[in-house]
Amino acid sequence: MALTITAIVCAPNESRLLPGCLYSLLAQTRPPDDILVINNASTDPTAAVARTVSGVRVVDEPRKGLVVARETARRASHTDLVVFLDADCRAPINRIERVEKQFEQGGGRVAVIGACRVNDWQRLDRALIQYIRNFWSEIQRHRPADAGHVDVRA
Repeated sequence: MALTITAIVCAPNESRLLPGCLYSLLAQTRPPDDILVINNASTDPTAAVARTVSGVRVVDEPRKGLVVARETARRASHTDLVVFLDADCRAPINRIERVEKQFEQGGGRVAVIGACRVNDWQRLDRALIQYIRNFWSEIQRHRPADAGHVDVRA
């Protein structure tokens, strides 16, 4: 039996970046059964922007805060799974499919996390993060074996 999945975007004042996020969800290899935007006390046109995207449901939450927005989203969803994505991110094209596979495998999973591409990072920001990853990798290469390990993922 296939799982049903809601993709949730909690969006406080995200009108500029929200469309990229929503269209990345609509382009999934396994589309979500529901796309829900929680307009979290926005003072910009976030809700109006979200409503222009076909297939997106918008719930207005006047109380500020990510925890409040996520709880509102959880209560508004009526599917087996919920997948959260930040409004300033784009989901890899197979994100929903991969999440579904993880849960179909069983094993008592209650959560899965994964990477996304942040829309508003500039080239310099990405280069700096790559530099930091390389730096930590070099440190790990030269540490004594008994000094512990820091996991740096690409």
